[in-house]
Amino acid sequence: MTRALVATVLIQAIGIGALGVKLWPAGGSPMYRTLSQEPPATVPGAIRVVPDTSMTLGDWNALLHALRLQTVSGPNDAGVYTVAPATTSSTSTAQHALQQLRTTRGIRLAESVTATP
Repeated sequence: MTRALVATVLIQAIGIGALGVKLWPAGGSPMYRTLSQEPPATVPGAIRVVPDTSMTLGDWNALLHALRLQTVSGPNDAGVYTVAPATTSSTSTAQHALQQLRTTRGIRLAESVTATP
């Protein structure tokens, strides 16, 4: 009985150790940010977009591909994505993409990250 108990505890310890190694953050950076930390750098031409919940993943990917945009981050808890030009391009291209997003059916909100209220 004692040997079985020791074997069980050993197996559990190995499992917990393996789980800890798997869940250890890569690079040691935390997944959270405090208000005292510097905000992350914004990508030039970045746009915040809120797609409609009825938009399919295929439609979303086709839209981003057509406008030559890529997802930088998101979605967050509010469903907001941050997209940016896939290549380093002029701000006029980002402005054109922003105008196209605003007129596209299935996009609830599209605003430039650098725009001030």
